[in-house]
Parts: sequence; C-alpha cells; structure tokens
Amino acid sequence: MGFFRLAGMDVSNSLMQIARDKKVYEHLEKVVFGEEYTVIPEAHHDKYDFVISASMINNDGFDENVFLHLLKCLKIGGFVIFATKLNFH
Repeated sequence: MGFFRLAGMDVSNSLMQIARDKKVYEHLEKVVFGEEYTVIPEAHHDKYDFVISASMINNDGFDENVFLHLLKCLKIGGFVIFATKLNFH
C-alpha cells in the first residue's frame, strides 16, 4: 500500500511477539507512552510521517502526555491517527 520502513512500539510483550511474527517491521521497541518518566529516544524524534496509535485512548480517559509523546515522533506536517474502541454502555 505504499508504506515502508515501519517501526513498532508497544509495552505489551505478547503484542510485540505478534508484530515480530508478521515480519513487516524494520524496527520494534518496547516503549511505555504517557507515563511522566517516559523518555522517547531521540532516534524517534521528528522521524515519522505517520504515527498510528491503536487502543491508547479508551473509556478510562486520556493522558495528554501520550499525545505529546506521539507528536515528538512526527516530522513537520505528519499525521497522528488514533484507532480505538469505545464502550458506550
């Protein structure tokens, strides 16, 4: 679909394994987004055209640190895309 040089970041060991098994990621790294002490490695600053966040926004609320960390990873003019499933019940 025209995307290449994919990088993945997640805190879940099981999701990281699923990502490894897909063999589509150039780089995978365990990172915790949103925590006050989180430091996004400089190698990721201003690097990506798109940052896709799946299931980080949920019914428990949203920590603005998550958003700020994702923005650090974007090139100027880049896009952050959020995918989530909200439970309205």
